[in-house]
Amino acid sequence: MEKKVNLVKWKAIGMIGITILMFCSCGDGPQQRGDSGAREGTASSGTAAGRLTEGKVQEETDLDIGERHYEWIRYCQDGEGIRILGLRTKEDILVIPAEFRGHPVHSIGGSDEEMDPAGVLAEDGIVYSYMKKLLPWNRDSKNRLKKIIVAEGIRKIVGTGFAWVMADEVVLPESLAYIDEFSFYNCRVRKVAVQSKTARLESWAFRFSHMKEIELPDDFQGEIGVECFSQSSIETFKWPAIEMKRGIFSYHIFGDCKNLKEITFLENQKKIEISDNEFINCPKLKSLTFPATTGEVRPWPLCG
Repeated sequence: MEKKVNLVKWKAIGMIGITILMFCSCGDGPQQRGDSGAREGTASSGTAAGRLTEGKVQEETDLDIGERHYEWIRYCQDGEGIRILGLRTKEDILVIPAEFRGHPVHSIGGSDEEMDPAGVLAEDGIVYSYMKKLLPWNRDSKNRLKKIIVAEGIRKIVGTGFAWVMADEVVLPESLAYIDEFSFYNCRVRKVAVQSKTARLESWAFRFSHMKEIELPDDFQGEIGVECFSQSSIETFKWPAIEMKRGIFSYHIFGDCKNLKEITFLENQKKIEISDNEFINCPKLKSLTFPATTGEVRPWPLCG
């Protein structure tokens, strides 16, 4: 009898031990899975960056970049960095970051096919109200941004990077080296502030844009391409003191700018040459202001 009682006790103690062990195991299970899930999330993020394929356009929605939240991004790996083709936010100020997925963002924009995968540009009789299918920076055709700030470190705006964008102002960084042809084509931007002193503004970069003002550093040493502002809505322009051996040279940069009213040449421009047709079809242009330091102003004929 004594032995049976002890046996029952040991059986009871064994059952209690098993039960405790099961509870501990159940408690550890979710914790382990939770840790594993956290690690998987981190690995997934790293893997996502690792899955970037050269030239392959990708899209993501509802994401955080740094301390800012964005609704949508279109991007691709280009060389050793990232090229952003579109970015949208609910805020009225859009900041284009200098880093994404652990890679530096070195440029903005792309080809028509990359910027417009739906083929909207190929449609006949396209009007601006339908551009909501295409707009890579605005949520829809009624949404206008107060400001777009391009982060320091980004070097290029390529293709039709900011074509059709709607914003009161676009601020470009000191690091910017290049603005491609038609980058601001037909944009609804009132002011563009270029902080770079050496950027190349390619031919037709702002053609047909609704930009009223472009601000360049007074000591700008970059280049302004042929017909850069032609047929735009620019109203006034302060010509920076570009130092060139032959002086300031202007060739048909402002053709057909029907709203252009005034151009001011800044100090230290000793020689200014202007082509015969520089201001052709600029009916509102009333004055050209030259600094006292200017020694010579003369037309530059197309021939001879």
